Amino acid sequence: MIDKDVDDKFTDAKAISAYSSSAVAEHGNSGYEAEAGVNIYFKGHSNKLQIGFQRWESENSDANANILRIQHQFTF
Repeated sequence: MIDKDVDDKFTDAKAISAYSSSAVAEHGNSGYEAEAGVNIYFKGHSNKLQIGFQRWESENSDANANILRIQHQFTF
């Protein structure tokens, strides 16, 4: 659950804006979020493939988002 009712958490305006902007950038506004993923490591190589699915639903409206990420890390 993401709950951005920051008026109860912070009294400092700078802290409120920092909390709000970082949460929105990565997760969205208040609501429900679930994420699942799989990492695949290639034998004999120093790289991997990551597949992730993220679902977000708004707390206050019928807005929602489905995000599918596929990432390949070439070296680690």
